[in-house]
Amino acid sequence: MHKDIHAFNNEVNSYLMKRYGYKRPPAITCWDEKIEAVRKKFNLYLRFKNDPETLTIARMYFLKTRSGNGTSLLRFLTEHAADYDYKKIRLEATNNNSAAFAMRYGFSRIGKKDWIIEVEVLKNVLLKD
Repeated sequence: MHKDIHAFNNEVNSYLMKRYGYKRPPAITCWDEKIEAVRKKFNLYLRFKNDPETLTIARMYFLKTRSGNGTSLLRFLTEHAADYDYKKIRLEATNNNSAAFAMRYGFSRIGKKDWIIEVEVLKNVLLKD
C-alpha cells in the first residue's frame, strides 16, 4: 500500500469539504490505492497504483468550469506531494478541455490523451499564476 492512503484520503476529504462547503466527507478510499470523490459539484478519481511516484488524476470533473476549481486542486496536490511521496502528477484520458488545462499548466503529453508533470515544475508554474 502507498504511504498511508487513508491519511491522504482524510486530507482530500478536508480539502473538498472546506472548498465546497460539504459537512460530510465526500471521498472514500477504494481498493488498490485509489480515492474516489463524487458529489454534485465535482467528480474525482485519484490513484497511485501504476507508479508509486506518480499521482494519477484519472477523472476530474467540476460542475463550474473556469472558476479556479482545477487550479485549486493542483495547488492542494502539490502542497501534499512531499507528505505522500509522489513526485509527478498525471492527467489520464483527457478530453479537449482537460488537455487545454494540462497545456496551460505545463504538463507534457504522453501518449494520445495522457499528460504528466513533475511536482516541482508545477509548483513553479502555480506560483506565477
